[in-house]
Amino acid sequence: MDKVKQTRLCKIGILLFYWLLSLLLTYAYFKHHCIFDGEDFQFHFARLYELIQTKIGAFPIISTLTFGQTGNQVQVFYPNQLLYPLAMIIKVTHRPILMICLYLLLIDFLTFISCHWAAAKIGKSPLFCLTFAIIYTSSFYHLVNMYMRFDLGEMWAAVFLPLTLVGFYLVIHQHGGRLMLFVGLIGLLFSHLLTLALVGGILFIWFVVYIGLNTDRYKIIKHLLQVGIAVLGCGSIFLLPFAAHYLIVPTGLQATQIAPLYLKTTIWTKQWWALTHNVIFAEHGNYTAGILIIVLLIMTTLGFCYFHQKVTFNNWIILLGSWLALMLTTNLFPWKWFSGTFVNIIQFPFRFNTFVTLGVAWCVAELLTMIKWRNVRIWSFLLVGSMSLILAVNAIHQFVAAAPRGNHPLSTQTYSSYIDNHSANDYFPKQASSDIGELPWRPAYINGRKVFLNCDPMNNGVTYHISTNKKHNRFDLPFLCYSQHYHVTNWGRPIAYQFSHRGTFAIKTKTKNNLIHIQYCPTLIDRFSWVLSAIAFSGLSLIILWNKYYR
Repeated sequence: MDKVKQTRLCKIGILLFYWLLSLLLTYAYFKHHCIFDGEDFQFHFARLYELIQTKIGAFPIISTLTFGQTGNQVQVFYPNQLLYPLAMIIKVTHRPILMICLYLLLIDFLTFISCHWAAAKIGKSPLFCLTFAIIYTSSFYHLVNMYMRFDLGEMWAAVFLPLTLVGFYLVIHQHGGRLMLFVGLIGLLFSHLLTLALVGGILFIWFVVYIGLNTDRYKIIKHLLQVGIAVLGCGSIFLLPFAAHYLIVPTGLQATQIAPLYLKTTIWTKQWWALTHNVIFAEHGNYTAGILIIVLLIMTTLGFCYFHQKVTFNNWIILLGSWLALMLTTNLFPWKWFSGTFVNIIQFPFRFNTFVTLGVAWCVAELLTMIKWRNVRIWSFLLVGSMSLILAVNAIHQFVAAAPRGNHPLSTQTYSSYIDNHSANDYFPKQASSDIGELPWRPAYINGRKVFLNCDPMNNGVTYHISTNKKHNRFDLPFLCYSQHYHVTNWGRPIAYQFSHRGTFAIKTKTKNNLIHIQYCPTLIDRFSWVLSAIAFSGLSLIILWNKYYR
């Protein structure tokens, strides 16, 4: 067998292996043919459901079918570009549960592939690539996001995180990497902004330190600017509407309705049992990197000390960064100093578990390659890989066994009636902070009297039918007001509206019987930002093809 054919068969074998591992990590979804109701499931399912129920081509700017029919603009402020394909497939197949299961399978498969590609790109051995991919993708925190939280944003971010960091390494060391860095950054932009912000901070510190020690800094800056321009251009479909809407919200935008004093850190006294028993659920949420990752971190530290002559400076930095990230998930770091700030609101601490996992997976793979004897390396890989997968399956099994007692899974039978209009209303005007928890129940104020209204939702708009005994009326409707880009009518005639003390629509009418319709009017940026992205993607594709085949 010639070498080219052997290499091709080896690649196919690795892909098949990763596909089987992805099936292993998502088997519970396929076995039970349902989606478990994780902490963030209602939020992400509401985003998806809004897209599914909207006509193709008429993408929603405001949510009128979900999030309590309050007109929430979460579709603008939380990236949903990676949800569009899933929504389209569900529209065509009418098999929502199966398609969501396959979607999760695809995320896991791509996570394996991105780890392998990133490691192979800098010349790592197949053993290194396999070790890195298996530990990272089957890690405890990844399963927390997939099962306990069902956080689609962070699951997708896990796919692009290795590409971003390795791509940046290649660029600043002048070994290519611009395409990989672009894929990583655009993927983070379209999946999870908080992870992008954290990675951005890490890359900035890395850049400042490295650029001060490097004499060829202008070429590095040039390549980074090229990647940055490409990301901004291709990301216009999300960035332009986000910026335009963010700047015009009266009183400013509030990211979440989580109490600012509520901070999720790893409290060992409360989570020690969950940690030692390898369960991804606990009374207060088991937000840790998992027992295996912590044990491997300790063992890798000892191993690096033993093989200190073989350990590079970069690997020492990665190991130190893993310890630092682990500390940042706990109260060892003085998070109380940030009480009441945006750091509490966006829940920084437990997000660092991703970086702990990534760093440990990389360092373990490095440690195995330092072992002199080939047989010992192979058996060590089999032991670590098997332990990671066994603990992953065990954690999934325990979660599924406990789920019926506290969760209400989404299934084919419950799909049509499952949507919960009371899911968290994130990204709302700050003026609505004190009332946002009640708005999904649609409380309105009619001439100062509190009543609960029903509405008729439609794409980017709602209609309220209100009858009173007075000719002159003052209404405060339970519909969030983000800007002046709305058209309000009463029986088809335009009427004025104001921004109320609840961050909603305040309206005055002169009729006893009222049919009030609130319609959001998409701006030029809302309608055509995708064109800039399409042009940027097309231009970038032509440049890549030109450099590959004609340069």
